[in-house]
Amino acid sequence: RTMVGIVTSCLATIFACIWVAVHPNMPGPKQSWMSRQIRSLKLVVVTLLVPEWVLAWAVRQYLQARRYGKKLEAARNTWTTAHGFLAIMGGFHYYQNGKPMSPLQVDGVSGWDDNYGDQSLYILALVKSRSLVPPTSDELGDKSKGDALSKTIAILQTLWFIAQCIARRVGNLAITNLEIMTLAYTVITLAMYTAWWHKPLNVRCPIRVKRDAKIVDNTEIFEWTADVSDYVIGEQDYNFRLSGEEQVPIFWSSCCSLYSGHLPLYADIIALSIAMVFGAVHCAAWSYSFPSLAERRMWRVCAIAIAAIPLPMAAAFAVSDPFNGTSLYGMLSMALGALLYICARIILLVLSFTTLRHLPLSAFETIQWTTWIPHV
Repeated sequence: RTMVGIVTSCLATIFACIWVAVHPNMPGPKQSWMSRQIRSLKLVVVTLLVPEWVLAWAVRQYLQARRYGKKLEAARNTWTTAHGFLAIMGGFHYYQNGKPMSPLQVDGVSGWDDNYGDQSLYILALVKSRSLVPPTSDELGDKSKGDALSKTIAILQTLWFIAQCIARRVGNLAITNLEIMTLAYTVITLAMYTAWWHKPLNVRCPIRVKRDAKIVDNTEIFEWTADVSDYVIGEQDYNFRLSGEEQVPIFWSSCCSLYSGHLPLYADIIALSIAMVFGAVHCAAWSYSFPSLAERRMWRVCAIAIAAIPLPMAAAFAVSDPFNGTSLYGMLSMALGALLYICARIILLVLSFTTLRHLPLSAFETIQWTTWIPHV
């Protein structure tokens, strides 16, 4: 195999993993084709740079969607986790005089009759007042338009890459640092795909909702001062009010209400735990051949850093109150941890490419049987 082949296969695998794993929120009804592509590009770039953060977003969405599904199912509605995802991702939209107004805010209701049931679910009130007719599971499945061909290609590429890495390890052939980094991406994107397993994909047209005058959503009460730390700890939802938006934000997870409880905290801890595995994969290159001693030491230090830093950050999340604000200790710990983590990730990314300039001869040997698996 050649240097170009190594780089091409790694980049193709990373993009294939992202293509399969990432399930974006719905675009707005008025959004143009170009703005939808720009929105998708932003999501891809963020996933490439900080996949751990995107994983935390995916887990938040899953936990919230499961909560919605259970509560609505308990109210004798044929709702599932997939319906909860549809509600979170902007699948229900207010229309007035045939024109789209704003996405539906699932949580928080005021001024409604007690017969509507659980006051923490605005969407349940709309269903009971017949302002919203929920889709059946079959109808919801029909709305989700996963591309079977592209997914098959992406899965084959990923399976081939994992198989050839294992085969090279068994055959005592060199594996490049770029391949180790790519392998780490396959681990974390697999976790994303699992979290979004029930999330509808490529839904273009939202379900129209007629606003009930007796039921008023409480999106206006969630006012928050925008801050970088909100994005670091996953509280970015507090910076938006859906009543003033044409579509749900790119990283919306609906975890912005008093009823969400500790779901954002649980999601962050789960994501940080998986991020430790993501970092630990980089340690597989501990004894690899490096062009220089300095590069080997930098790789080892940074690999340990991204595997270990999530642990104290998870502890900082656990001792902070995500809704009433975080303590000074928690804020400083998270800020320092995030800064060190980002620096370590950048260094590992750079080293993955710079170490390609000097590889052992066995790195260019090919495992013959893996060539029979379709791949790029």
